[in-house]
Amino acid sequence: MSGVNLHGSKFSLSEFQLRTSSQRKEAFRRVQATQYSLKTKLDGEVIGALELLLDVPTRWSSTYFMLSRALQLRKALHSICGDSDFEEVLGKYKLTPDGWCKIELIHKILGYLLKID
Repeated sequence: MSGVNLHGSKFSLSEFQLRTSSQRKEAFRRVQATQYSLKTKLDGEVIGALELLLDVPTRWSSTYFMLSRALQLRKALHSICGDSDFEEVLGKYKLTPDGWCKIELIHKILGYLLKID
């Protein structure tokens, strides 16, 4: 499925699923460490790992910032959604290249609107 409907959809639900489980959040940090060569403290904490941002329907600009962060973390999102430990929960949210193209287009349009605002 390549469709991108942002509110209550495949994309926003994947972010919600990643943020609501401490195990998935930690795994996402570890994936970022691998994908983006981030450093790790002795206790295993990843330095510089980013959180996904949630969309707030009453603030249109939050969609722009959510998409910006998702595009920034695209490789890590792709990896975690395909991870065998989380595939049952997150695999259905994995976006196709066409889905990512749609997100890039929406992000670009919202960026123009943000400059006008």
